[in-house]
Amino acid sequence: MENQIFYTFSTIPQVLAGAIALIGVFLLFKIQQINNELKGIATAVLLELDYHPSGKEKVTNKNYFLISRLDKAIERNDFKGIKKNIDEIVNILPTRSMREQATKLFETKDRIKQELIKDSKQALIWISLTIILSILVLPFAKCINTFFAVIIFILGILLFIISLTMTIYIVYKSL
Repeated sequence: MENQIFYTFSTIPQVLAGAIALIGVFLLFKIQQINNELKGIATAVLLELDYHPSGKEKVTNKNYFLISRLDKAIERNDFKGIKKNIDEIVNILPTRSMREQATKLFETKDRIKQELIKDSKQALIWISLTIILSILVLPFAKCINTFFAVIIFILGILLFIISLTMTIYIVYKSL
């Protein structure tokens, strides 16, 4: 049983380190994709204003710097600024459908991004706890009696399965 514990608990951290890297790659890719979509929504609002000069005129009359602030927020990747400026612009515009589409789409994409970040943090906490448990068990592999070894072995495998399941969930959600 000593060798099984040693090999199992030395392999778990290696596999989970790979899982951390996998989460990082997929998470960064998905966040970058969502950020580009959010910038695209803001750019679409600006293009819509260019397409309807009367709407652009209303926005400019209400707040002269609003369009340039939105443009600068897009350049800076300031998504809170983009959201704030889009909300101000669409509230001025008479076209209700554009207002509803832009704000709903922006809020949906931003919510997906925030949920993905939250879920990834939870997965990383579980993975970290599993790695720490595995590393802490290794020095005591020779000292653990058979009954206690079985309990630790089962606990380690359960934590490992939870961590891998969360990793698969994050990767799936990132696709």
